Amino acid sequence: MSVVLCTRVAYCKITVRSGAHNYEGTYSSVVVTIVTAASFVIIDLMNLNQVTVDREFETAWVEGGTTLGETYYVIARASGSSSRSVHHYGFSARSCPILGVGGHNSGNGFGLLSRKYGVAADNVVDALLVDANGQLLDWKGMENDVFWAIKAGGGGVWGIIYAWKLEN
Repeated sequence: MSVVLCTRVAYCKITVRSGAHNYEGTYSSVVVTIVTAASFVIIDLMNLNQVTVDREFETAWVEGGTTLGETYYVIARASGSSSRSVHHYGFSARSCPILGVGGHNSGNGFGLLSRKYGVAADNVVDALLVDANGQLLDWKGMENDVFWAIKAGGGGVWGIIYAWKLEN
């Protein structure tokens, strides 16, 4: 949160990496700095990769730098390895394990289970967003339009998603 406030004071642009590859590339290389002479900061969330499964409520908190592979692994472990396990968890997402959850959820996230369970964004029930003022907001603290927009309106324009709460 303090990084967001510092970049505002220094008039720097912010680019966020959600733990894996992205398509933006606009401010994510040093070459661009030479060409545009613009100051920017890259906030890389790759170390924010914890997944916490709540079996009772059938939800999972997934930090913004987690990849789909890391998410699949933890959710599969929560399901148990036995075929006799009563609960099997999963969520609708792509099959690419190195894709970051942050970009996937904020870009709608179509995957193999989407026809039956909806796109990944349909299964987001809460999020923790760091806004331009450095405040940490959940869905109750942000407007409904903002909550809708972060789930399918593309990433990076509404703030930095610290974590997503997904329905299993």
